[in-house]
Amino acid sequence: MDRVLINKLPKYLKDDINRVMNFDRKDPFYDCYLDEVYGSINSALCDGAISSDEADYLRKHYFFDILDKGAIE
Repeated sequence: MDRVLINKLPKYLKDDINRVMNFDRKDPFYDCYLDEVYGSINSALCDGAISSDEADYLRKHYFFDILDKGAIE
């Protein structure tokens, strides 16, 4: 899986991804936004809105990669 079409995701997941991508990483609640993304990915998977491959891709790209970049100090 190379990528996931963001515009095909449920609104709640798109909103959480946009929040993570657009907020300052120094925001004291940024780690909460990351947790929301992770939870929304899991919800979308359980709802059948995304496949497990898509969920894995989204977790890697919008959660783990951001953590690896030092989003949380």
